[in-house]
Amino acid sequence: MSLRETKGAYEPYLMNKKNVVGVGEGHDRVVVLVTRKEELSALSTSDVVDRYLSDPVDESLYRTDVVEIGELHALSTDGLRPGASLGREGAGHVGTCGCLVERDGKLSILSNWHVLDAAAGTRVLHPSPMDGTAKYVGVITETVPPVFGSVNVMDAAVAEITAPGQVVGNDFITGGPVMVAVGDAVEKTGRTSGHTTGEVVALNTTIDVNYSSGVARFSGQIVTSTMLDPGDSGSVGVKDGSPFGLGFAGSDYSSIFTPIGVVFSKLRLQLPKEEESEPEPESESEAEPPEDTLLQRFIRWLQKFLGIR
Repeated sequence: MSLRETKGAYEPYLMNKKNVVGVGEGHDRVVVLVTRKEELSALSTSDVVDRYLSDPVDESLYRTDVVEIGELHALSTDGLRPGASLGREGAGHVGTCGCLVERDGKLSILSNWHVLDAAAGTRVLHPSPMDGTAKYVGVITETVPPVFGSVNVMDAAVAEITAPGQVVGNDFITGGPVMVAVGDAVEKTGRTSGHTTGEVVALNTTIDVNYSSGVARFSGQIVTSTMLDPGDSGSVGVKDGSPFGLGFAGSDYSSIFTPIGVVFSKLRLQLPKEEESEPEPESESEAEPPEDTLLQRFIRWLQKFLGIR
């Protein structure tokens, strides 16, 4: 049987297991999508995902990969979450809710100054009036605008949430702030372009950014391949579920992010505690069965290298 046929044959069996929300096809293996990986000790035997699925016809084996994807929701502009449309009272601006943060113990929104460019106390709207019927969801508490003629480190803004009923959560952000390296694969979700992926191109960059009122110079910035479109300003860049930067500028060829650690330090921010997760313990996707010896793994690698299945 082919991979597709094997996946189809095992799909009802796998979909009945705890936390499993999807089954798909990967590269020569069956991909099992779960809301959350758990320790083997927390799962009943019937809920553990088999490491290999046996083809009932020719007895060949297809390996499984267990991938944690969280709870899936139909995407919309409703609710405060990373990528949600954002604006402010008294202006036709549109931008992005980067993520939810805590500041002085209060749940808040992180975005850019040029999205929320107003005095403290100004009302924040979701979605932006440009995107539909706006709701009052918060008030600006602090902004960090660029100073023209000086070297800047960020374009950022924080707003305290006053409508907790509008909060959805941080979705795909599951870990604490991280640093990135050149070549790292990264992603973001923004109001305009939605979910996009890219690659880190340069670090510790000094760069000039055009604003309507002039050109501002920034230092210490992260440059990625193009990930941001107009309206995506305020998006938080993520690597493997952990935030690395606050996006604020871009072109047809690249996007600019301020290191998230710099932003958090300057604005006294932290992620809501439930998002700052520790590395997962051994799970069903990582545990090797006792009989899976080093020699057996080497043989499988050699077969794959030689094109033998």
